[in-house]
Amino acid sequence: MITLSHLTMRLAGGGHQITILDDVTFEIPDKQRVAIVGHSGSGKSTLLGLIAGLDRPTSGSIMLDGTDISRMRESDLARYRRDHIGYIFQSFHLIPTLTALENVLVPLELAGTSGAQTRATDLLKSVGLGDRLHHYPVQLSGGEQQRVAVARSFACRPPILLADEPTGNLDSVTGQQIMNLLLSLHRECGATLILVTHDRTMAASMERVITLRDGRVESDTRIGSDHLPAESSR
Repeated sequence: MITLSHLTMRLAGGGHQITILDDVTFEIPDKQRVAIVGHSGSGKSTLLGLIAGLDRPTSGSIMLDGTDISRMRESDLARYRRDHIGYIFQSFHLIPTLTALENVLVPLELAGTSGAQTRATDLLKSVGLGDRLHHYPVQLSGGEQQRVAVARSFACRPPILLADEPTGNLDSVTGQQIMNLLLSLHRECGATLILVTHDRTMAASMERVITLRDGRVESDTRIGSDHLPAESSR
């Protein structure tokens, strides 16, 4: 269970405080697929980064399976992220000096996982990159790089998977392939999936759509309603 309680994020700018998120409160049950949508600047990526423990809120709490990560020491938080959270970035964030296989091996080796080489190889094969194991990022297309990033995010079998515009730098066909891959791995691993997106079609493949406007939750829609919130469209 992910529980956000009265989450607020403010940053200093221009001599005054800028509110990025304002009193955000909601819960996400285990294994649910959730899209977070809204106009640019609505706070979507900031919210995802807070859930991932990449930043700390100004106030409020973030509970992941009963653990308040907003109050963890940085060293403990880093270990918690490694073991519990997979994160997929829009811009891939692969290590350019490592091969596809080595990129996927990084979290496994940090976690001291036995059979890491086999696990990484099997994951890359499952995302259709069995013949690209020893290629460097520069030798891969954008879609292939994102497949490596997806495999890496699932490497340690995290119970929570976060994706920030994972198809934003891809063409529509490749983007749909990545989305299908995410959904397939989600079903296999049973992870909670939270996706930030501007894409209405991607949002429609989730079970729930949370719309942000000006840093606040404007609506929380279960898929199966007559329509998605307008902010989820491009």
